[in-house]
Amino acid sequence: MHKADEEILRTFFRLDEARRQRLRLERLLTPEVFNWTKRGAPPRQSWSTLIKLEELANLGLDRAALEDWREVERKAKADLEQLARDHPLATYWEPIKGLGWYLLGCFIAAAGDIERAPTVSSFWKGMGLDIVDGKAPRNTRGRRGAAQQERPRAAMPHVTLVGEQIRSQFLRAGGRLDAFYRRFKEEAVGKWPEGPKMRWHKHGLRVTQKLLYACLWKCYREAYGLPAPAPYAFEILQHRSEPIRIQHFYEDGPEWF
Repeated sequence: MHKADEEILRTFFRLDEARRQRLRLERLLTPEVFNWTKRGAPPRQSWSTLIKLEELANLGLDRAALEDWREVERKAKADLEQLARDHPLATYWEPIKGLGWYLLGCFIAAAGDIERAPTVSSFWKGMGLDIVDGKAPRNTRGRRGAAQQERPRAAMPHVTLVGEQIRSQFLRAGGRLDAFYRRFKEEAVGKWPEGPKMRWHKHGLRVTQKLLYACLWKCYREAYGLPAPAPYAFEILQHRSEPIRIQHFYEDGPEWF
């Protein structure tokens, strides 16, 4: 793994753990910060809660510890954003509307060692966007929990979380990301006119995300001097005459459709 990627991954995990500890202590020590307007005042603390708070204080987990974790989280996020700005992928990421430096750091952390993804298909698999028997893994009626997971090995939890954060920006950012999403959603409506709206929505998000990841994977590999062959769908099947490029996601870039 390249040194820049390793530093980002370490910082991401430090930020993730600081956020977990901060949220845990906030729920225990400062319940009044949550919005209780619809339910009245915060619930009265039970004896069990009071005893737990006393024992946590004896272990050093008090309001001072909460402030310490807040500071660790703030510093880690600032470090992650700075490392992302200095990363070779930043040049290609910055012009994409709606995806800031924090998300770039998260994306690089989720990608891991880019040398271990020699093809875009392997990269998609590592990022939780692979297919099983030609279809995207999805929930099945009547199956719960782990039984819902059709893929042999699921993506790491932090990878899945980063993917959700990036997808949410497709709808908030507007611009090209939203245009891609809406175009593919319309295609889903035409392909499955009787299908549920959620299927159209998820199809638009998934295809947009896979195309964006394919472009970023190519830029990422080439930035490190690694080969980045065209995806099978473009190189062999020739689904479109013009392969998609990262510039198609820029507001001032060429149109792909």
